[in-house]
Amino acid sequence: MDNSEGSNKLAKFSSLTLEDIVSIEAINSEYINVTNSALNSTQSKELLINAITSAEQASIAKRPPKNTKLYIRIKTKNDTIGLNLMVPLTKRCEMYFVVVDRVYDGESYTQDSYGRFIATGLYEFLVEAKLVNES
Repeated sequence: MDNSEGSNKLAKFSSLTLEDIVSIEAINSEYINVTNSALNSTQSKELLINAITSAEQASIAKRPPKNTKLYIRIKTKNDTIGLNLMVPLTKRCEMYFVVVDRVYDGESYTQDSYGRFIATGLYEFLVEAKLVNES
């Protein structure tokens, strides 16, 4: 697992503008595509860019809180980045995620990981994108 490569991938995305993002997709832990129109709203894109910009490398030693996995794929004109979000079951201000390259073959996927990060603002993105219920 190469953290520096993950940092480089994130750095590329932190300099994006809203117009650079072609699409954002979300796939839940049952491999169901839960993409919706709110996910690609201007507000959602802004929150996601801001969260990625604030991300820091996370120690592998620290365990994330109990969570459910959500895969987010961000497509730009030139590139794709995957984020495996560890969505806390209880609301928290910080969220862990792993930068990944995921390739589907129709039934399953293979994935390369590029380091674990922690960011604030991802929960707000998920609420705005209607991927979690604000309770």
